[in-house]
Amino acid sequence: MWKSVLRNTNVLTFSLAGFFSDVSQEPALAVLPSFVVAIAGQHAAPFYLGVAMGLSEAFSHIFKLVFGWLSARIAHRKWLVASGYIVEGGFMALIGFATIGWHIVILRAISRIGKGMRTPARDAMLSSSVDESNYGAAFGLQRTGDTFGAVVGIGLLLGFVSFVSDRFVFFFALIPALLAALSIIIWSYDPRGDTPLAHDWRLLPDLWKLSRDYWRFLIIVALFGLTQIHVVVLLLRQYNIAETNGLLASQYAIIIYLFYNIARSIYGYIAGAIGDRFGREVTLAISGYGLFGLSVICMWADIPRLFVSIPIFMILGVSNATIRTLEKSIVAQMLPAYLRDVGYGMLYLVKGFAMLCAGWIIGSMWSMYASWYAFAYIGCMSAIAMITLLLFAYIYGFRLSRDVYTT
Repeated sequence: MWKSVLRNTNVLTFSLAGFFSDVSQEPALAVLPSFVVAIAGQHAAPFYLGVAMGLSEAFSHIFKLVFGWLSARIAHRKWLVASGYIVEGGFMALIGFATIGWHIVILRAISRIGKGMRTPARDAMLSSSVDESNYGAAFGLQRTGDTFGAVVGIGLLLGFVSFVSDRFVFFFALIPALLAALSIIIWSYDPRGDTPLAHDWRLLPDLWKLSRDYWRFLIIVALFGLTQIHVVVLLLRQYNIAETNGLLASQYAIIIYLFYNIARSIYGYIAGAIGDRFGREVTLAISGYGLFGLSVICMWADIPRLFVSIPIFMILGVSNATIRTLEKSIVAQMLPAYLRDVGYGMLYLVKGFAMLCAGWIIGSMWSMYASWYAFAYIGCMSAIAMITLLLFAYIYGFRLSRDVYTT
């Protein structure tokens, strides 16, 4: 299994592009909490950071539907993928010029349009490049390339954090983003050639063709999405805990984030391989949704010690790697090639709106009551999503019923 995946040009190219992309993005995200505090102040930082991450994820997921629908109707999809990397890296670099909190909110949100541009077309090209039995391994290897770039980028940042400013870290983001785009242009290929899969420019006909199993799965994704809080917001909490206890807050947060990405990098391929072997739905439910709730509940205790924080964030990294790998693999196994572009777009749209609602719900609980209310909510909803996915997988089975589809 793994040999055929490792020999696949598109899998290797998209993994390399993901590596460069995370070298671009993740060091910037690691310094974002301290940068927001420096610009907006300690009191306003949670607001600006929460709005920036929530709005950026909503933008990313909304535009994934738009560009997923578009990518099925245009030739030369790899140019759309390459452009997405450039847009994201370019606007991330512009954050280095920010002087007020709203600059960060707006530029971060626009930068994520680039992710919306590239992701559906990339995922559709990747799933069409490998056999169905290798979906998990292919997406897992691509995810590993992404997060290995995060490990390298944050490792470099940790070595130079005392010598470079936060603004320089944002400016640097453009260079690896350009390398990611260049690798796509040079080495990737489109399995369908230069012929669009669809010539009907209406969106609704494609949505009506999506199977009932697919829509059931989206309901579960939305249910879990109502629990998801961005890791950078959790990182700000660690930053504040460290600062309150007289520790070097920036280095403390960066070290935790480094180990979070190490776990994501190691487990990305493993999660896909386990899903291919033992069932993607069960693996996603337990290792993805279940571990997410467990890791967040473990953050109740405000203990400013790395030996406590690092294992918790590594569990969170394992969960993230599983979710990102297997949700896409399940969509690929349920939909035929000509519906995957819009199918991935709809998946991300549902996730985006659910996460936007989650930000409002969790943020309200956190600010109006106490953080443990928010953590208890996340733990309970994650457990409900896990059990629901296991039940639906047992009752229905998420499968591609090829008889349903006609081209």
